[in-house]
Amino acid sequence: MAGLYALVNAYKPELIWSDGDAGSVEYWGSTKFLAWLYNESPVKDIVVVNDRWGTGTSCKHGGYLNCDDR
Repeated sequence: MAGLYALVNAYKPELIWSDGDAGSVEYWGSTKFLAWLYNESPVKDIVVVNDRWGTGTSCKHGGYLNCDDR
């Protein structure tokens, strides 16, 4: 997950597509990263993320949902 912090700080993306739906939220560190992303990061006011940030998060959380992605 440290690489995502560096990526956001260096490139300031407006969109982040995660594909971490195979693994727990704790494994990916999603909660901590997303809290930082939306509250403290340089893109906090413009960033959009998808819904794959850990097992059980698909189609429930995110700026956009990709439920039909098969």
